[in-house]
Amino acid sequence: MGKEIEKSGFQKVLSEIDEAVKPYNFADGVLPGILIYDDTPSCGTYQLGIVDCSEESRKNDNNVEPVFTIHVNGCEQPGENMFGDSQGVMKESDIPTFFIELGTTIRGTGKTFDTWVKDTPEGLRKILDQYLK
Repeated sequence: MGKEIEKSGFQKVLSEIDEAVKPYNFADGVLPGILIYDDTPSCGTYQLGIVDCSEESRKNDNNVEPVFTIHVNGCEQPGENMFGDSQGVMKESDIPTFFIELGTTIRGTGKTFDTWVKDTPEGLRKILDQYLK
């Protein structure tokens, strides 16, 4: 057997999100499209997904903590490209829990993310505010 390759921060958080939400069996469209990057805002497709996360590190009590800047409302559809709006910084460890809360909230309404966020824009802000640092 070969040695398992350690995942980079963005691969790790994608895996963690996938594993965390899997037991909830969210219907298609309940969670938004997610793009996660391990580079700074110069990437050509950066900030184009519905929810974008870009990896960085922050020093906290003499420890370096992985965090992601969260952007929302981006669009990567040809002819409709739009950068997302920066919402703030979220600890890597909070991202899976954020998506679980987002998914369970939206599922409870019987809507998709797109419909819910249009009908209840303050709902997304309320959930984000619990996790942004």
